[in-house]
Amino acid sequence: MGLKSRLNIVLKIIYLLFSEGYATTSGENLIKKDICLEAIRLALLLSNNKYCNRPDVHALIALMCFHVSRFDARIDDQGEMVDMEHQNRNLYNKDLIQEGIRHLEDASVPSDPSDYHLQAAISYYHCTAPSFEETDWKRILKLYDLQLQRQYSPIVELNRIVPLHKVFGPNAAVGALQNFERSSYFIKNALFYAIRAEVLYELKNLKDSRKAIKEAIKLTHNELEKKHLSKKLRVLESQIK
Repeated sequence: MGLKSRLNIVLKIIYLLFSEGYATTSGENLIKKDICLEAIRLALLLSNNKYCNRPDVHALIALMCFHVSRFDARIDDQGEMVDMEHQNRNLYNKDLIQEGIRHLEDASVPSDPSDYHLQAAISYYHCTAPSFEETDWKRILKLYDLQLQRQYSPIVELNRIVPLHKVFGPNAAVGALQNFERSSYFIKNALFYAIRAEVLYELKNLKDSRKAIKEAIKLTHNELEKKHLSKKLRVLESQIK
C-alpha cells in the first residue's frame, strides 16, 4: 500500500474522530471539544511531516478549524443548542477562522479537489457570512453539487436541500424531499424530518410540520438535540388551533 493510500486512511480516521466530538451522536453533550482539538492536533502533526504535507491534509485542517470556530455560538448560556440561523456570530473565533483560511490557501489544487476541500469551502462561507441571511447560498449549493458529482452520498443529498431551499424556495425543497424519499437511497433519520418540518412550516402547513418534528425527535439519540426539537414542537403546537 502506497503512502497516499495510507494517508487517506489516516485522514478518514482523524475526521471520524473529529466528527464524533463535533456532533456527538448520543448522550447529553452536543460537543466534545477535547476530542475535536485532539483531531486537529493529529492533523497538524501530519502537516509538519514532509511526506504528509499535502493539500488534502491542509483542507481537512481548514475544515476542522472552521467548525471549531463556531463552538461558543452553538450552545447558549442556559446550555441549550442554538441552530445556525440564530447563532451570535460575534462569538465565532476569528483567530481560528483565519487559521482555517491559511490552511485552505495551503490546500490549493489546480483541479480535482478532495471532499475535504469542498466541505471546508462550504464551512468557510458559513463562518465568514455577516449573517445567516447574507450567506452565499448559491455558492454553497454549487459546492454540494460538486460533492455529489464526485461521489453520491445520501447525507450530502439531504444537506444539499438546505441551500436549495434558500436559493429556490420551499416548494423546490419539498420536491427534493419527495424525490429523496422515493429513491432507493432514502434514509429515515432525524435530519430528513427536521428539514421537512422547517420547509412545511414556511409553507404554513403546521400540522404536517408537527408530524415531521415528532418523527425527528423519535429518531434523535442526542439528548440536547432532542430537547432543542422538543422546544420547537412546543412553539409549533401553540400556533395550531
